[in-house]
Amino acid sequence: MNFTVLWAPDAERELTDLCVAHFTQGLAAIAAAANRIDELLARDPQQKGVPHYDVVRTLHVPPLLVDFEVDVGDMKVFVLTVWHE
Repeated sequence: MNFTVLWAPDAERELTDLCVAHFTQGLAAIAAAANRIDELLARDPQQKGVPHYDVVRTLHVPPLLVDFEVDVGDMKVFVLTVWHE
């Protein structure tokens, strides 16, 4: 079963800021990591990453880390925040 991966507005802004900050070096790696995060979380997201707090999990796809939560009933994953390692 595929889950829909949605990035919270704050996470989207954070990702944009990271792209701008790493534009000359690292932009390709950030874009590839963001795409891989979407791919990984679309399938069995409750098995990805490690528990962080309550229902929030953390996933590391170098050079990015994301906090996310899974809504199994609605088949959605919400990326809450993203940061650079």
